[in-house]
Amino acid sequence: MTGSCKSLRKMAVMAALAGSVLLIPSEQVLADEAFRIPREHVQFLTGDSWRDGQKTMRLYGIQSCLRGKVYSDHLGRKQDCGVVSAAVLAAIVHDTNPVCRPVASVLDRSEDTKSTVIVVCTLRLGDRELDLGSLLITQGFAFAALANGGKPVYMPYRIQEMIARQAKMGLWAFDEVPLPSKDLLAQ
Repeated sequence: MTGSCKSLRKMAVMAALAGSVLLIPSEQVLADEAFRIPREHVQFLTGDSWRDGQKTMRLYGIQSCLRGKVYSDHLGRKQDCGVVSAAVLAAIVHDTNPVCRPVASVLDRSEDTKSTVIVVCTLRLGDRELDLGSLLITQGFAFAALANGGKPVYMPYRIQEMIARQAKMGLWAFDEVPLPSKDLLAQ
């Protein structure tokens, strides 16, 4: 068993103990073929998730701004951080045509059906292959997701976030960035 599978299994146990969702790193999910995010007829729900038909997909290890949370841009206009994050994801997907691979499924116990597929996506820029989550974080339009205990789900993303923040990339250029972790961890 690889280290990433062990991590996913550990998260599955933690989610099961929480009682609301269950993360299943099943062999079937891990064996599914890679796919491209469609450029049309896809609904971007947030800056880290989208719906394609009946399937909801979410990027592993990142958290975008929450819809309804606002910041003031350079002209002092209020902007919905969640809408901006979703627009950035949509633009990157449209321009780069990423390839995604499922790594787990999240079951919503209230529905008892697979409700979200967790994915890792890569894209090509020139001759370089990049991780979509890393790109969103390093450009300042997403954050490292935190587990319930407040620790990063994936530490390299947290390091990238700190570098982007220090460089004032993307949303970090503004003083009042609404950090989603504050709201999510408070729940």
